[in-house]
Amino acid sequence: LRARLFDGNRSYGLLQKLLKYDIVNNLFDYYGGFVFQIDANFGATAAIAEMLLQSHAGFIHLLPALPTAWATGSVQGLRARGAFTTDMQWSNGQLTEAVITSDKGNQAQVKTAAFADGSVNVVKVSDNSAVPFSQSGDLITFSTQAGSQYRITVSASNTISVDDRVTGTGQNQFNYAGAGWQSCTNCGADLYAGTNSWDNTA
Repeated sequence: LRARLFDGNRSYGLLQKLLKYDIVNNLFDYYGGFVFQIDANFGATAAIAEMLLQSHAGFIHLLPALPTAWATGSVQGLRARGAFTTDMQWSNGQLTEAVITSDKGNQAQVKTAAFADGSVNVVKVSDNSAVPFSQSGDLITFSTQAGSQYRITVSASNTISVDDRVTGTGQNQFNYAGAGWQSCTNCGADLYAGTNSWDNTA
């Protein structure tokens, strides 16, 4: 339930409590130390899977309830509705790469927080050809072919945001100095005081 609420840290805490107090040496769950409960074993593995992937809402949601304790990691073979299998890697709590195998050629809709802030690329694994996709915030959509694999990579965006309110004698002003935007006071002709974001290019 906590994973469905996207509460990764609480999910992790409950999992740790289960392992500490109810799991014995053979990894069976014995409630109170003497009553075997198979539903707790099944529930624990289901919870781990749902912390990493959910698809009940009609799209493949990657890392929906990732706890801070699992900031960097990887997983293989997670199944999603629509006949998809997903392998993925993440770092610093954000997805870096996912490989999605399409069994039936259904349209893939994939969501993760990193898509909203990063640069997304999708290629077909067999020939490394670019795959067109549409994007709306943290959700991307692309067509698939049965039996094909698709690699999604995410890299950090070069766009930065600033407080561009110019006050006094030049506070919060920026100029381009060849290698990137830098703050300055009374920058003169190179003064920037426009929108709240730009790419790190002239």
